[in-house]
Amino acid sequence: KWTGLVCYALAPWVVHLVRRIAGIDTRWIDTEPEFDSLLPVSVAKRRRLGAQLVLVSAVAFAFAPASLLMVVGIGVALTLATLAGGGTWRSAVAQGLAALGAALGAVVLNMPWSLSLIGRGGWTAIVGVPTSGPRALGVGALLRMEIGSLQFGVLGVALFLPVVAALVVARSWRFAWAVRAAALVVLFGGLAVLDDRDVLPVRLPDASVMLVPVALGMALAAACVVAAFDRDVLSGSFGLRQPLGVLSLVAAAVGVVPGVLSVADGRWNMPVRTLQTVTAQLPADPPEGDYRILWIGDPRVVPVASWPYAPGIGYAITDDGALTFEHRFSGIPTAVEREVADVLGQMAAGTTLRGGRLLAQYGIRYVVVPVADGFNGTIDHPLPAPDGLVDVLDDQLDLASPLTRPPNYLLYENTAVSPTRATLTDFGAEASKQAGGEAVAQSDLRGSTPFAVGSSGRGPATGQLAAGTLHVAVPFDTGWHLSVDGAGVPARRAFGSTMAFDVPAAGTARLEYHTSPLRWLWLLLHAAATLALTVLALGVRATRWLPRRRAAVLTDASPIADLSLPDGGEAAGALDGEDPFVADGLPEQSTDVTAAADAAADAGGAHLESVLAESSAGEDTTAVTSTDVGAEVDAEPVVDDPIDNYLDDDTLDLEAVFADDLDEQTGGDPS
Repeated sequence: KWTGLVCYALAPWVVHLVRRIAGIDTRWIDTEPEFDSLLPVSVAKRRRLGAQLVLVSAVAFAFAPASLLMVVGIGVALTLATLAGGGTWRSAVAQGLAALGAALGAVVLNMPWSLSLIGRGGWTAIVGVPTSGPRALGVGALLRMEIGSLQFGVLGVALFLPVVAALVVARSWRFAWAVRAAALVVLFGGLAVLDDRDVLPVRLPDASVMLVPVALGMALAAACVVAAFDRDVLSGSFGLRQPLGVLSLVAAAVGVVPGVLSVADGRWNMPVRTLQTVTAQLPADPPEGDYRILWIGDPRVVPVASWPYAPGIGYAITDDGALTFEHRFSGIPTAVEREVADVLGQMAAGTTLRGGRLLAQYGIRYVVVPVADGFNGTIDHPLPAPDGLVDVLDDQLDLASPLTRPPNYLLYENTAVSPTRATLTDFGAEASKQAGGEAVAQSDLRGSTPFAVGSSGRGPATGQLAAGTLHVAVPFDTGWHLSVDGAGVPARRAFGSTMAFDVPAAGTARLEYHTSPLRWLWLLLHAAATLALTVLALGVRATRWLPRRRAAVLTDASPIADLSLPDGGEAAGALDGEDPFVADGLPEQSTDVTAAADAAADAGGAHLESVLAESSAGEDTTAVTSTDVGAEVDAEPVVDDPIDNYLDDDTLDLEAVFADDLDEQTGGDPS
């Protein structure tokens, strides 16, 4: 369940970033708030947090489109919970807008691919192929979260007790988060139950996605109980909260026991035999040419992303070779892939018994019907194949099944297949100029000569090519180009939808696809947008790379003036043998300490005026190095003193000094 794993990793980040954007914080508070502790969030910080939320949502959306529905749902749940619990409208709306903005930003950041999900088949690409009926897991299985091979049992239900208990025992900000936890559990759990019963007007993602916020809500509720146990339970008078708090802690501990035991061996209950081994049993790069595999059956056991053929039946087409992570992405089916569904419809309606010939033009050599993947079905208890599917395939004259069938899938081989790249016979070349199922059903493409065996389906493919019609089993696209000995060969439609090249002479051929320049433009825009968001998310300012002014250097650090008393001088009113600036504090003393201090200040000020007068008269600025004003001083010229820039008629402009110093420290950034 790849989508469920992506959502499991994304959900905590969404809640964390959304609450920070709204200013909801529990740190650095001195008093217990009534509901939420709201801190002011600057515009710069909000932009940085918003960029982080968009980035993580965009990455998750690229790998699991259904995750975007969860992001929006979490925003709705947090908004409603904040309003219901008594929070402010501002914080509630901020949480909802943050989640919605992250969803829109993820769509924009994944353009133009995200635009394909808007058209036909887009909703199926997001939520998956529908089943033939209700999922019918049952409320009990959903409560125990038994959606696969991992069985929690009745003990798993104990994890819901903290969800209820947190609403009773918690106070202040702990109660606020208990309400939000309960909202996540109720909203997503209720939607999972309704979707399981197939009573909603639209299909939702499967339970592995819908139960992720439920699990997150239970974890938040358990954390609220633990946080409230000390402040709200033990410190209060005895009542209902005390036993309920203790039971909640015990329930949280007991509820995780089944999960710990299930993962103790390190395998996480992963199946031993999966359908990934199917392709290993099929030929790789055979001399008769490359081929494709058609997967059809219950969409729950199809090992790759599939498209809907009928309720409860999905189909997918893969190239020969091992299945890769790329096959997890279905996208929107092309016109050729929809034609394959039409062929299946003709076979099901009984209008043709030559289904192999109809599939030959698409290079389909094998048809696989999976019945067990070790998760949704096991070898001992496989899922039944969709009704009538096996009978339809058995009726086809050119679909041969092997004498023995593996226990987890059914395999049919197309005996009328043509390689994905092959030079057609004269009969096949003439038939390729016609379109329609009837003309193709009468055509036998066997005997075609393969070209560039083992090359990538996207090209380039090179090799020796004989004269004739080269058929390529891909949708017709003018981006494909074929050159033989350097000479280009024009492409044409084959069988109405695929592609062919009429090669006049044999030679060394090269088949490649020329990407549209618009794709590179989209990639450039995508890279620029991602880089801009990353810089914004990291909080990096552009001014850090701008050249900065050099700081002014003070070259003369000697004292400007000495305010000590002249040699042998005494302050007026000073007592003999005593410090003229310090009185003994006795009220009956006759010494006037204030007068003594004024006299000393006048003496020092007079000496400072004389120094400034000598400096303004053109003499070298001197520094007084002696503690005695009457002592002789050593003169030292001032070299490039930057303080001169701020002197105006011997008056120091402190405002200019501080303004330039502030500009230096902030790099000129007014914010």
